[in-house]
Amino acid sequence: MLRMKITGFVLLFTALTLSAGNLEKIDSLTNLLNQELTDTVRYKVMVSLCKYTYDYDLKKSLEYGDQAYAFASEKGLEQDIPFLNLLIYLNDNSKRYTKSIIYLEEIIRLLSERDSKEDKLSLMNYKGWLGLRREEYSKAIELFQKGIVLAQEEKQDKFLLKFYYNLAKAYERIGIEEEEVKYYNKYLEHVDWDSKNRYVSMVYLRLGDIERLKGYYEDALEDYFRAMELAEGNNDSSQMIMVLNRIAWNYYEMEQLGLAMDYYNENIRISKPLKNMNYLSNCYGNMGNIYRDWEEYDSALIYYNKSIDLSKEINDYYNL
Repeated sequence: MLRMKITGFVLLFTALTLSAGNLEKIDSLTNLLNQELTDTVRYKVMVSLCKYTYDYDLKKSLEYGDQAYAFASEKGLEQDIPFLNLLIYLNDNSKRYTKSIIYLEEIIRLLSERDSKEDKLSLMNYKGWLGLRREEYSKAIELFQKGIVLAQEEKQDKFLLKFYYNLAKAYERIGIEEEEVKYYNKYLEHVDWDSKNRYVSMVYLRLGDIERLKGYYEDALEDYFRAMELAEGNNDSSQMIMVLNRIAWNYYEMEQLGLAMDYYNENIRISKPLKNMNYLSNCYGNMGNIYRDWEEYDSALIYYNKSIDLSKEINDYYNL
């Protein structure tokens, strides 16, 4: 079984180095906004601020994203599709799904005006995603399946991977686990392991969740550690804290409370400088559970209250 030793120093150093580099860019870009710029340049600066802040301060990143989108709409500028993708990701993570649908529809509108083979494949992919958001699952699955055939015919491996991944997500939504796992494995069979692709880590994270929910905790750990190795190799702090959270909970369910506490502490060390309040709140609450199980009730209350305070601050009623 795959095992990986994760030291707090290495993880914290990685997270802080990433954030420090981004902070310098954020300061420069913020100063640039105070200067006289063309509309196009101002839009690009706002987009860059959204990109550089999303792994550091989700709320601020959303503010820059909303400002950039509104500015481009007001000035009649064409929206940048990678930027719209980022807005979808940010709004999904903030549970602003109505906003995500607006940005998906904007991408579909832009791609509908284009005629290349790649644009047609992209259009099919985004239409499938829109079907998922609208809970039109049969339509989404049909589009992704047609996309697989077309991508194979056109020898477009990049899109083939997207359709495999998205088809797996569609089957996840409707609870057909066998098909979900099948398409995740097809994704892994075709992926370029030398690429800096965060979705590979996300696939292993999901496969780990499936194993954990079945009670196969050792198998889950193998997938989680693989996901962690990939996330750390990509310096992907936001993915790292997701994986650490799962590893910690897996150990909690195995009743290895000391290890669970270690990984929650690692998660907190990374989440704090990134100001990821959702994960901090979740970690504090679960650490409270561990202290409760250890019958250290005063410590449990301290961490429960930390979790409650943060959840109220960010209106995260799930963790409450």
